[in-house]
Amino acid sequence: MTDPQPRRPPSHGLDAYVNQTYRSLRSLRDDRPELGHLDAAESVPYALEALFALHRAGCGRTTSTCGGSWNGTEAARQAGHDRVVDAWGADPELLRRA
Repeated sequence: MTDPQPRRPPSHGLDAYVNQTYRSLRSLRDDRPELGHLDAAESVPYALEALFALHRAGCGRTTSTCGGSWNGTEAARQAGHDRVVDAWGADPELLRRA
């Protein structure tokens, strides 16, 4: 069975997921729950895309991304996506507190 869609690099889904999740948390923090929930729902496809792409990229190279607890930031860095993670600067602090 062949894959019907070409696979995008993990950086695409990762950046889009962090963007949507950050927007959601910022809206919730600013007392705009409807917008926050909408942005959270929109982040789900990007989260799945990033998770599966990072899993494919990292599995087999290290055991830390294939079993036990899974750290998305660590997996992204191990897969060579430091630039995407670093581009967000201090903004992901809001994500870490969630």
